[in-house]
Amino acid sequence: MDKILIGICGRSGAGKSYVCSVFSSFGGCHIDTDKVYHRLLEPVDGELSPCARSLAQEFGDGVIEGLTVDRKALGDVVFSDRDRLERLNEITHAYILKETLRIAEESASPFALVDAPVLFESGFDKKCDFTVCVVADDETCVKRIVKRDGVSEEAARRRLASQIPVEELIAKCDYSIDNSENADVKDAVAEILIDIVNKGLVK
Repeated sequence: MDKILIGICGRSGAGKSYVCSVFSSFGGCHIDTDKVYHRLLEPVDGELSPCARSLAQEFGDGVIEGLTVDRKALGDVVFSDRDRLERLNEITHAYILKETLRIAEESASPFALVDAPVLFESGFDKKCDFTVCVVADDETCVKRIVKRDGVSEEAARRRLASQIPVEELIAKCDYSIDNSENADVKDAVAEILIDIVNKGLVK
């Protein structure tokens, strides 16, 4: 693939979408893999999509409602069974990655941003030319989660505690961007893009 792929990761509330929008302002194509997954479950020409059909074959027709996947029913099937959850991820990640690469390749942008909540767990990072961790302090993340999702502060803190520690994400990535309150994200993004241009990756 000629396109440069930038993997974006970060904990809940870090502000990955905002950072992606800043990258996009420099000419990048933002690919939200959650949205890609939702589209892959939608009917195609009045029939189940290939992704939905694969899920039905694996987990039974009970996970299908109408011409799409009943995500609650699917969750009930897999979330109490680690092996079945891993199988779900294997199936969906393969479809998501294929569609993500197609979108990136067909984009006129010089680089594409792969915005994936589970960038490393899914293996998508292996397809990226480099990776960026979006970082924000715990208090900022908690405030954003509470405001965005309408959950309690306690629930927001539990969510953060259940995720990969930020230090581990930073260690895995090529770059990190501070997106705490009052951080200068635009300058940080510009510095990263200048660096990769200097490395000859993007012209």
